[in-house]
Order: sequence, then C-alpha cells, then structure tokens
Amino acid sequence: MKYPTLLRPRVGLPTLQIAAKTGAETRVTVLGQIQRGGIPSPVDRLLGSAFGVAAVDLIAQGKFAQMVA
Repeated sequence: MKYPTLLRPRVGLPTLQIAAKTGAETRVTVLGQIQRGGIPSPVDRLLGSAFGVAAVDLIAQGKFAQMVA
C-alpha cells in the first residue's frame, strides 16, 4: 500500500511533530530523487539524516544563516 508522504510513519510523523513543536511550516522533499529519479539509496538516507542532525544542532546553538555540508 502506498501512502501519501505525510502519512508515512518515518517521514510524515517527524514532520508533523516538528511543525507542532515549533509552529513552523514543514515540508518533506526528497530532492535527490526528484533530480535523479529512482528511489533513495541507503547512503542517500544516511547522508540526509546526518545533514538534518547537523542543521538541528546549529539551530540549537542559535547559529542561523549557516549551511550544512
């Protein structure tokens, strides 16, 4: 069964939780797959998770207008 993105537990639930806690609009985009086509590889998923963690760490430190790379 294929669910809409926001209803997928590993994708949509964190997005909805972030929106509820911050009051900020949140969206899910799997950019690499939009550009390349195909499904995300395990490396894509790990890299995306690492970038997300690094971005949240910067926000927690009050460092805005920073790029995670």
